[in-house]
Amino acid sequence: MPRWTLLLSFLLLCGSVLGLHADEAGVSDWHKEFVGTPSFVHFGKGPKKSQLFVGTDRNVIAEVKLGSGKVAWRQVLEESDKLRTLKYDDDSLFSISGTHALHARLWNARSGFAQWDMPLNQSESGEEGGFDAVFYGSGVIALVDGERVVNFDASQGTVLWSVARKGYRYRTLTIVEKNLYVVGTTSGSSSPSRVSILVLDLSNGSVKSEYQPPESHVESDSDVFITGREGRSFVVWNNGNCWIHQLAGNEVQVQTFNQLFESGAQVVGVPIPFGDGNSDMILSTGKERLILWDSIGSENDKPVYTLSALSAQQWELLIGAEAHGSRFVARISGTIGQSSADVEVIDVSTKGSVVKTYTVPHNPATSGPIVKAHLHVYKRKDASLGIRLFAITADGSTRLFKEGEVAWSREEALAHVAAAEFVDLPEPSLLSQDRDELDEAPEETASITPLKRFMRRVRTHAVKIQTGLDYIVPAISDLSTSLFVPTTASRTGKIDMFRDPHGVRKLVVFATKSGKVVALDTVYGRTIWERFLEGMELVQIETVRTAVMKVPPLIVVVGKHEKGSAIYRLNALTGAPHALGDSSASAQFPVLEQVIRLPVEEAEERSLPLALVTADRKVMLYPDTAATQAAFEQVRPKFHFYLTEGEGSSRIEGFVVDKADPHSGAYRTKSAWNVQFPEGEKIAAIAVKNAHETVASLGRVLGNRSVLYKYLNPNLLALATLKANGQTSTVVLYLLDTVSGTIRYQASHPGGGASSPAIPSIFVAQSENWVVYSYWNHGPEAASAPVEVDPEDLTSEENGEKKKKRRKRRKAARTLVPDAKEWEIVALEVFENQKPDQKIDGNVLSSYNMQHPHVISQAYVLPHRVTAVGVTNTGAGITTREVLFGLDSGKLYGINKRWLDPRRPVGALSADDKEEGLIAYKAALDFNPREVASYDIDVPGIRHILTTPTSLESTTLVIAYGLDLFFSHRNPSKKFDVLSEDFSYVSLIVTIVVLVIGIWVSKYMMTEVDALSVPPAARKRLGLDTASPSAEPSSSQAPAKPTDKGVFGLPVLNGQYSTQNVAIHSFSLGVCTVVGLACGAWWDESLGWRPRAFALAIAAATLESALEYIARSMLQRETGMESFNNGYTPEHFVSLFGGIAEYIIKWQVWGWMWWTPFSEIEIDVISHREKGFGIMLLSQALRVAALLTSVFNKPLHAKLENSRSVFPYLTDPAETACFYWALGFHLLLSNPISFLAHVTYRSTTQKPYLLPLPPARSDPKPSPRGLLGLPIFDKEHSPQNIAAYAFLLGVVSGVGCALLLFCPSLRGAGVFLAALGVFHTSEYVTTAMYQSRVGLSAFLLDNGREYHLAMIFAMVEYIIERILYPSMKEFTWVNWLAAILVLVSQIVRSSAMITAGSNFSHIIEEEKRSSHKLVTTGIYSVFRHPSYTGFFYWGVMLQFTLANPIAAVGYVIVLRRFFGSRIEYEEMLLKGFFGKEYEDYRKRTWVLIPGL
Repeated sequence: MPRWTLLLSFLLLCGSVLGLHADEAGVSDWHKEFVGTPSFVHFGKGPKKSQLFVGTDRNVIAEVKLGSGKVAWRQVLEESDKLRTLKYDDDSLFSISGTHALHARLWNARSGFAQWDMPLNQSESGEEGGFDAVFYGSGVIALVDGERVVNFDASQGTVLWSVARKGYRYRTLTIVEKNLYVVGTTSGSSSPSRVSILVLDLSNGSVKSEYQPPESHVESDSDVFITGREGRSFVVWNNGNCWIHQLAGNEVQVQTFNQLFESGAQVVGVPIPFGDGNSDMILSTGKERLILWDSIGSENDKPVYTLSALSAQQWELLIGAEAHGSRFVARISGTIGQSSADVEVIDVSTKGSVVKTYTVPHNPATSGPIVKAHLHVYKRKDASLGIRLFAITADGSTRLFKEGEVAWSREEALAHVAAAEFVDLPEPSLLSQDRDELDEAPEETASITPLKRFMRRVRTHAVKIQTGLDYIVPAISDLSTSLFVPTTASRTGKIDMFRDPHGVRKLVVFATKSGKVVALDTVYGRTIWERFLEGMELVQIETVRTAVMKVPPLIVVVGKHEKGSAIYRLNALTGAPHALGDSSASAQFPVLEQVIRLPVEEAEERSLPLALVTADRKVMLYPDTAATQAAFEQVRPKFHFYLTEGEGSSRIEGFVVDKADPHSGAYRTKSAWNVQFPEGEKIAAIAVKNAHETVASLGRVLGNRSVLYKYLNPNLLALATLKANGQTSTVVLYLLDTVSGTIRYQASHPGGGASSPAIPSIFVAQSENWVVYSYWNHGPEAASAPVEVDPEDLTSEENGEKKKKRRKRRKAARTLVPDAKEWEIVALEVFENQKPDQKIDGNVLSSYNMQHPHVISQAYVLPHRVTAVGVTNTGAGITTREVLFGLDSGKLYGINKRWLDPRRPVGALSADDKEEGLIAYKAALDFNPREVASYDIDVPGIRHILTTPTSLESTTLVIAYGLDLFFSHRNPSKKFDVLSEDFSYVSLIVTIVVLVIGIWVSKYMMTEVDALSVPPAARKRLGLDTASPSAEPSSSQAPAKPTDKGVFGLPVLNGQYSTQNVAIHSFSLGVCTVVGLACGAWWDESLGWRPRAFALAIAAATLESALEYIARSMLQRETGMESFNNGYTPEHFVSLFGGIAEYIIKWQVWGWMWWTPFSEIEIDVISHREKGFGIMLLSQALRVAALLTSVFNKPLHAKLENSRSVFPYLTDPAETACFYWALGFHLLLSNPISFLAHVTYRSTTQKPYLLPLPPARSDPKPSPRGLLGLPIFDKEHSPQNIAAYAFLLGVVSGVGCALLLFCPSLRGAGVFLAALGVFHTSEYVTTAMYQSRVGLSAFLLDNGREYHLAMIFAMVEYIIERILYPSMKEFTWVNWLAAILVLVSQIVRSSAMITAGSNFSHIIEEEKRSSHKLVTTGIYSVFRHPSYTGFFYWGVMLQFTLANPIAAVGYVIVLRRFFGSRIEYEEMLLKGFFGKEYEDYRKRTWVLIPGL
């Protein structure tokens, strides 16, 4: 056979694919969506339900669903687009935002879409003023930057009028009597300021008046607020006395509260906000609090409601709401230290009636006190009032209380993460620090007797055994699932706080700026523990002890407060404080510049000490113990650190640690070096290198087998600076040695910088010997290539002396990036020497070696703005690293390091380049959606990417955080060291079983073939003689001998060649054929094409087996049950079983291994499956035609033989059919190895795939009454007719099973057809087992005209009613119960026929035979005529499965009448046959048919 034919056959099977399957999304990753801490909150009324809108400190405008707490929609603004105000009215939200450029926007409150966006100019004064807005008529009036009032058209966003007032800081707007009042203070050098009120005409914005009330001197703007409501509004201010001035009144009239109320009254707890922006007031008289409203300034100056005063240990929060024409005030109060709060809601419109009081759960230890709340009063369906409280806690999180219960909570503190750390969990075998394996404290162990302790140990082992069983049972359940359907882990239930075998289960601990520490598990993202540190801004988190024997892992959280810094030691598993000996778990320090984890373990607690650098450049140890000091002394001589003020700083300084101060105990430091960057150059980004990074290789092997040695300096620091150059800027990248202060490399990028001053655009990532950094290219200034400057050109101070050397110019970095405005990424790699196989001079790589490394760099263009950069990290560092980018589009994107290789050659690849595996350079990095780690999830605001290794070298855990949290697994080199999570272990077991069966069958077939060549005498001696080929299937069965018994002791499925076995075998083949076809056509697409192809292969194989037996029977050449096996040689069986084994192994074991040659191969599903299946069907047709025409149509057979030149070595059409059938089988299952092996074997050998046909028992003759003149369907009781009838009945049952499985709307018809096929087949089988004279009539297919009409009527009624009343045919539990009863009825009837044996007959015998006996055992001992009873309920219950009311009633009437007359006549004959014996039997049994 030509080689190109083999190659073409292989290529036709193959095609490559990549990507994430839909069912894999969300399995190993999770996403938490946040909005931030609300600064503005509004309740709205939607078309069907209430709404909650928030504007947050993270510049997010969102709607939060009141029912679930989930985000309905959100708009995330840029970090520079600070949200200034947010107002709600009807279906609109109005916002003003911005820092350098202000924007006014109107949003659709239902969809969240922006209706218009109007840019605004910022204040020229440079002072930040107030922002406010109020909806009026068809417009919205906004106060912008405290100096301008602008009236916008709400529909278009056009400015109707605008008023600017310089020299004022206005804060609030309110409408009184169709005038707009703008309230604020004067600004200027004079102090204190005065309250200023501006009155504008709403129609045109003209100034009616502007005045400052008397006695209105205030210290700050916060001392002024507006209270009351439209028509009666007041301005209140505090300046020692509390003054009140009524708007729209006398401009010079003011009063103090001492004039209105008793002496000593003070304004507290104000304002209480309401929906219109105004407020009521709370006055305190020292003992009680008074709620004031319309009484202010009226003749009847009395409070609406009086609240009792609180003790010093209590706290309170007062909020208000306006709803349904009334105003409500809610008082939230509690006692410090308690985990609950009391709520009292008062209706101030009805003179202070209490609406509701209840207690809500609140734990300040986990979220801090409630600092702000919003009240929502709504009407339920029954017209009663409902109360919602939207609370904001000190940690920034939110929760909704509804009727005293927590409806939901949102962990918005995680939108302000300052630091994060992965924590490894302990091994399951590690014991507790305080308790032993019996969960006993040491004191308890010492107090009990040895006997009690022994009994406890026994109980402990019993519990462990039970726990093991609880694990094994679900595991077995998982193994019992479908062969092709993967199982996914549940996201509910208890979380084991132990390490899993692959090291994927960890904790990720977050420290937030609001003082909260939260630990989440990496498997499901659930909160394990949380803790609130009040008054702290957390800045750093460090793991100081991993999980070791009997001690839990420890973390240290570093925070700062007004007076200095603080450090907290926490148990990483529980969040509980971990005290250090007798001291506290926390410690207070002065302001700390830096906290450094030392690389040495102290002996007492086996934890890593911390070095604390104070503002006066001294180093303190934490914990400061003798063990810690001894550990630090081991590393102090080599301990170096550097300090910088971070981003925006222009210098960086290195230090060494001197001896400790004998008085304070702190270590003194000395300046080792100092780098002052050129004027105007500020640090923009500093790379944070992973301290636990592992380097797998010391060099890089080139294509010519030489090596470039990596410059692996652990003290190398990469940082980028930014220098403004007028309209543009310059980015400079430095590689700095932090021990010597030497600048090893410097590259300048003119035109590089930030896209906007307020948008971070420069990011640096460092790993091993390479650096990746990104920036914005401003375009025109980037015309010249990046310049590498000699590091010694930079001003450097070392030991206080400047070193001047000759300047040098190096070769510019190779780049083809165009001169355009775009986002650029630069990758550089550092080697010890430019020449391969050479290192830096000297035996030791020292920071003081002045020889500079060799740096290769290359620039690329990325079509998206970068917001964060990270690098994957694995345990051994073998896996190719992936650079992860957070994008402004809300995606986490991964780029394999190979695409950012600075050695990518420009132009054509050389042979060495190809050998090294390099990719040709291309400036633009194409955006590949398949590499988006967050796939279709929107993760806006990514600012940090944290990675950690697992026990699997292929897998890195990644957490991206900023606004949201997104966790995922990354496998840059695919999962080469672990089976996939959906790997089917059942498939592996099935593969092993199939291989064992295949070996056994092949061995058996080889024995049969070898036996043919053994002389007869030897065959007899060896026991190899078989039944005569002329044997016919037995139509009767003698009383079963023990060796002949089959299933359940019955003469069926016992390996003998009998009519009942032929019928059962053929029926099963018919069912398998149709079900296989149905599975191949209707199986769920999510399962993929592989299980469907396997189902089609089963269907084709079963069809072939049935047709082969029928054809051989017609030729009188079937030799027994083995004729169903087609007479294949062992070579053919090896080919088939090998194909099945390859099919399962390839896709279930090798399919996810990176090293398999099939890891990127997939088949064109539709075309090849149909081709393979079609080839199998055509081949089978050719095989049957070859068999039949050889006897009944010899001219046609001669034509078939003449066409055998299709393939050499195929000697007859049957061999040709066999060859192509196996070819189609392998094509259907997409087995390239078996496909090629099959073709190659047939091309190189002449061994047949078919055994010779046995001689015919007699001369086969055509049958004039048969189908097409063949001896089939000719009403003769022949093997071929038995097989054909049973096979067709199996097809009918198979159709029913297919409908039952895949067509829920036709399940009733499916049960009907399945039961029909089973009934007729079982009638023949049970009759043939015991009757010596049996024929095709035993199938009961010709069961009378009435029977056929009844079945037709049932189906007609079903079809008509399903068309007219489809809901009537829904398959409910009633139909399922009826289906079960159909099965029970069939079992009853078959059991009756088996029990009666030869005494049973379908036709009533009117004469007693000599062998006739009265059967009263088995099922006959329970009731009489069980076969009639079974058929009665079988027929009736079938109508219930079809939901046929008419047919059901008809069946009951007709069958009862039929069996009534038949039983009466039969019992009359039985009385005559058996006399008193039958009379006695009749008296003690019943007929279970109703009415008989």
